[in-house]
Amino acid sequence: MISRFEAKAWLRRYSLRKRQSIPASIRVRESKKIVSEFVRTAPYKKANVIALYLGFGSEVQTDSLIRRAWADGKTVLIPMTDKGLHRPYFCEYKKG
Repeated sequence: MISRFEAKAWLRRYSLRKRQSIPASIRVRESKKIVSEFVRTAPYKKANVIALYLGFGSEVQTDSLIRRAWADGKTVLIPMTDKGLHRPYFCEYKKG
């Protein structure tokens, strides 16, 4: 029997491989759809501050959502970590 830690590590590797197997053109298209749907939600419309990650590789691309949030006058926060810290904290992400 495998441990929960091993199962979690396997699931992460499996999910990453599956996500990386999606063609780039589909990832771009689906990222756009996610952003389009997200900005129409009531929580987004009501929010003054939103927390996002900076998408890279095969992750959902968040750059257009970040630009949209700035255009909508929202403050954007991104998670940061310092070496040795076990928890991320959030910092404001500004243009430029």
